[in-house]
Formats: sequence, structure tokens, C-alpha cells
Amino acid sequence: MTGSSFLIRVFPALIICFFGYKLRELLVAAAWFIAGYQLTSWLAPAVIPFNIVVVIIGIAIGIILAFASFRLGKVALFLIIGYMGFQLVYQALSPLWYHIALAVVVGLFLGIMVIKLYKPTIIAFTSIGGAYVAANSLFTYLSITKDEYTLICTVILSILGLICQYRLTSSE
Repeated sequence: MTGSSFLIRVFPALIICFFGYKLRELLVAAAWFIAGYQLTSWLAPAVIPFNIVVVIIGIAIGIILAFASFRLGKVALFLIIGYMGFQLVYQALSPLWYHIALAVVVGLFLGIMVIKLYKPTIIAFTSIGGAYVAANSLFTYLSITKDEYTLICTVILSILGLICQYRLTSSE
């Protein structure tokens, strides 16, 4: 990892870790943009043979979904967090039917949890996610492959991110 790619990964991760709740609508819109682009780039090549057209359509659908996420509010959040929970379990386990069922249950649970416990869940997800990306990027950049260091750094940054976000949003 080069110095510039390290900075491109670490600074947004730290901003998400410490200010994720304040940026929640932007983060959901960004997630929907990425989902729209990826979905198009996965489906469109079967129908459209030209790569540049697929990219343009992917960007357009990503923009449409990003703007739609602002209008859909918590529904968009439920869907994107549920999908992320599903993917977390699905990618970690083999694609057996009961692992897929577990992934669906975890996705539904996280989606419901983010609706029922909105503020604490958003703060926890952004703190932990931002901390993990920052810690993982740091140790990858330093060529340190010990997972324990990444875990310790993630826990410390997550706690600091939680404290910071709760203090920033205590009046909300």
C-alpha cells in the first residue's frame, strides 16, 4: 500500500469513526450509490456488451439510488444495514443452505435493530467500522500481519469513537 492510498483509506475511516452519526445520511447515500453501481456492473454485462456503457449506466443508477435514499430515510437504512449484515455472515461461512438462512436472520436482526435503536446503533456501527478500516489500513501500510494488533487498535479506536460521538450528539 502506498502512502497516498493509506491516507485515502485512513482519513475517511477516522472521520466515520468519530463523526459517523453526524454524517449518517451521507453515508447511507454513499452506500446506496455503491450498491447501485455494483448491481449494474454485475447484471448489465449480460445484456450490454460495451464496458463504457455499463459504467455510465452504473453511475447513473448509483446516483438515482443515492438520491432515493434521502427520500426513503429509515427504510434505506434498514435495507443497507440488513444487506451488510447478510454479507458479513455469508462471506464468512460456506454457502450451505443453513448458513444462508443464518445470514438472512442476522441481516434482518441488524436491520430491525438499526430502526428500533437508531442512534446507538448508528454510533456503534460507524465507530467500529471506521476504527476497523483505519486500524487495518495502518497495519497493512506498516506490513504488520498480526491480527491481534489490528483487533487491539480497533477496540481502542472504537471506544474513543463511541465516546466522541455520544458527546457530540448528547443534545440531540
